[in-house]
Amino acid sequence: MERKETWQRDAEECLRRGSVETARAILAHTLATFPTSRGTWRAAAALEKAHGTAESLHDVLLRAVAACPTTEVLWLMAAKEKWMAGDVPASRNLLEAAFERNPDSEEILLAAFKLELETREPERARVILQRAREGGGVSTARVWMKSAIVARELASADEERALLLEGIAKCVRAGGRRCVLLLRGVARAHTSPRAGSRRPTSFT
Repeated sequence: MERKETWQRDAEECLRRGSVETARAILAHTLATFPTSRGTWRAAAALEKAHGTAESLHDVLLRAVAACPTTEVLWLMAAKEKWMAGDVPASRNLLEAAFERNPDSEEILLAAFKLELETREPERARVILQRAREGGGVSTARVWMKSAIVARELASADEERALLLEGIAKCVRAGGRRCVLLLRGVARAHTSPRAGSRRPTSFT
């Protein structure tokens, strides 16, 4: 571990001096020795993002998730870069693969939801959340709240209210006090007299 930290510091120092190729070589050697080092993969990705090309960054992130398939942040980085580059299908595929490797990951599931919602695919977003609720493993308060928001986006007030009530009931049975407080807060916001004229400003 001491060698890894020393090499990472050496790479950082090379970057400060502008020696990008030397830093890249040091990180490559570090990864050859410590192939599952999440921090080193993130450093390599940061280097490519700042000094490489879109292709070199994508290559590093693909190798990173292959080496560390249960590290959510690496999958999310890879999917985000593809989305920001305008390649929504590739981003979607990465998130699907990520969820296969991490089936209980709320963060990955909600990233997939956000991708669909912000690319104007509310029905896809609704299906993602429906599967999460029915599967149970990621049936969290955030999933229930965002499900209600999607129902509102689709102009389905009855479904929105039903989702909020069901989510609250499930949290009560599970003893999740925080879940109940969150869901009740959303319920109050969406059932207030002025709520019908407002749209959500954020889905994160």
